[in-house]
Amino acid sequence: MERIVLDTSALIAVDRGKLPIHSILKANEKYYLPQVVIAEFLTGVELSRSNDERAAKLAILEVFETTAQVVNFDRRHAATYATVAFESRRSGIRRTEFDQAVAATALICDAKIRTSDRAARFEELPGITVSYF
Repeated sequence: MERIVLDTSALIAVDRGKLPIHSILKANEKYYLPQVVIAEFLTGVELSRSNDERAAKLAILEVFETTAQVVNFDRRHAATYATVAFESRRSGIRRTEFDQAVAATALICDAKIRTSDRAARFEELPGITVSYF
């Protein structure tokens, strides 16, 4: 069974109607949802223009939270994050703190990152593989 860490872009693609959820979440895959992805998506929820939009975003988040294993950011993640942040700086590739935390989760979970975010250049980090959609 393939192991997949979901990046925020996966939730956003479903939220914006760019992709149906079944094209992100596939059979025979185990999913991990980092707490930082939830935090980033909830920022978008806070920016909702109406109660209906807010409710729709929260419903999407609930589907992902019930499908995937939510991964907390603990001491081990912090140490791996520091390594990812160092590697990003060393290589001169600018990545957001959220992206670095997602990469750290992928390393810890020994999983691919499912994303549409090519700018993050996840695949250039040692030990990271990516499943683009």
